Amino acid sequence: MREYALENHSKQIGYKFIIESLSIQIAVNLLRNVKSNIPQQKEYVSLFCSVNIRRAIEYVYEYYNTNFSIDDMAREANLSKFHFIRVFKAETGKTPYEYMMDVEIQKAKELLKARQHTITEICFLLGFNDHSHFTKMFKKKTGCTPTEFIINNNLVVK
Repeated sequence: MREYALENHSKQIGYKFIIESLSIQIAVNLLRNVKSNIPQQKEYVSLFCSVNIRRAIEYVYEYYNTNFSIDDMAREANLSKFHFIRVFKAETGKTPYEYMMDVEIQKAKELLKARQHTITEICFLLGFNDHSHFTKMFKKKTGCTPTEFIINNNLVVK
């Protein structure tokens, strides 16, 4: 809660993302405690790494539609590539690649719902190099292809 208040007060670059993330974290912790009535133990992660991982996450959200690598994220976080991957996974529960894919697929779903671009256009807008890779990743993350997503969400123009 203290971090939430500090971020809301400071309003530094990326504060909205951090506030949203903290809100989700607070909600999940509340749900866990309601479910089990036993407080969860919090793993210790140094503040140094947390700040750097946040910087890498902001980088992902800013450059999700470009062709960047794990090396670029590690450089942004000011950590060696291998240390970055370990710390990122410890803090987010996902590898940097999984996290990047989740962000890109979330953006794809938003673009599909907006109905302003074709699936192929969305594929290239998000930085995918080919349509089949995009479709494969979309299906892996959502359980359906982009076309099925459009149909299932009644996004087809009638």
